[in-house]
Amino acid sequence: MKWILIYIVLTADFAKLAQYETYDTMPECFDAREKLVETVGKPIINYQIICIPKNLEELEWQTH
Repeated sequence: MKWILIYIVLTADFAKLAQYETYDTMPECFDAREKLVETVGKPIINYQIICIPKNLEELEWQTH
């Protein structure tokens, strides 16, 4: 499993989404998230940075 760091920014008209990096572990992704929050600035308003786990072997969405 890999971890994907995603950066979401809200503007007046829409949201922008950018994938930043892929990490091998959750702690690596969370550390990178904290560094990016420090770069972008606090408080976290009009943006969010999240780490999402991704199973690279599973290519299709599962619906139940």
